[in-house]
Amino acid sequence: HFLAAEQRRAAAGRDVVCEGRDQGTFVFPDAERKFFLTADPRVRAERRAAELAADGQPTTVEAVLADQAERDARDALRELAPM
Repeated sequence: HFLAAEQRRAAAGRDVVCEGRDQGTFVFPDAERKFFLTADPRVRAERRAAELAADGQPTTVEAVLADQAERDARDALRELAPM
């Protein structure tokens, strides 16, 4: 909750564009405009697997897909600020 307060303070009195899972539901629930974009799960997983490999953490696209599906389901069903 501290981070959300900091984000609100930084945006106070200004027009801002933010991205992230909690921006429209938790950080800025009264935003004038909100857009929810999704990407193809495989494309997301390929991109994330490449990022991890570049950081020296090789993985498989399938492993990332499974982790991502679990996280998306958890975020969609959570009580506070569901996705």
